[in-house]
Amino acid sequence: MKANKCCECGIEVEKYYRCKKCNSIYNKKYRECHHKELLIKSRERYWKDPEKSREMKRRSWAKKPEVYRDKSKAWYYKNRKNILLDIKNNREKRNAQWRRWWANSSKKTRDSRHQKDKIRRRSALGAINYISRREIFDRDLGICAYCGAQLEFKSWHMDHVLPLSSGGQHSKGNVVVSCSNCNLKKGKQTWTPNRGIYNNNH
Repeated sequence: MKANKCCECGIEVEKYYRCKKCNSIYNKKYRECHHKELLIKSRERYWKDPEKSREMKRRSWAKKPEVYRDKSKAWYYKNRKNILLDIKNNREKRNAQWRRWWANSSKKTRDSRHQKDKIRRRSALGAINYISRREIFDRDLGICAYCGAQLEFKSWHMDHVLPLSSGGQHSKGNVVVSCSNCNLKKGKQTWTPNRGIYNNNH
């Protein structure tokens, strides 16, 4: 069988008219130039048979979980500003979607989530109940420990300064009042609370 030559770099190829490297570069450029059209086609393909699409995605994740996890993280950090802005501007819509998902999710999913949270908190030292939440809110004057925003009791987040996943305790000394934006942005990182905020507001 006569070997063909790559139309880009000229090296010999057996089957296609581009080598692997040149074909990868070409596909990348094509996706960048036709991003919107490909996105529309992808959505149409997904909604044509959502269950089949989800099953294919689950299989792909099962084969290469680390690769897809890294891709998801990279996409999140690349688009984090837009994601946080979208959450802020569409808070009611997001909450409604979450409530709808929670209502439609299976009991097994809900129980699994609750069980994981219980195990995580029980494995840490200390315990905080609803009364302690009020004490912590009053102690920190209802002010976010990181950005200084004044918060209402119904909307504040209780943040672990040293995350439980890093060995932090579930105790009063390790929790502070935080706004939702700072808490979500912080994630598993360790940030130092700005204690000067409380002095300025006394």
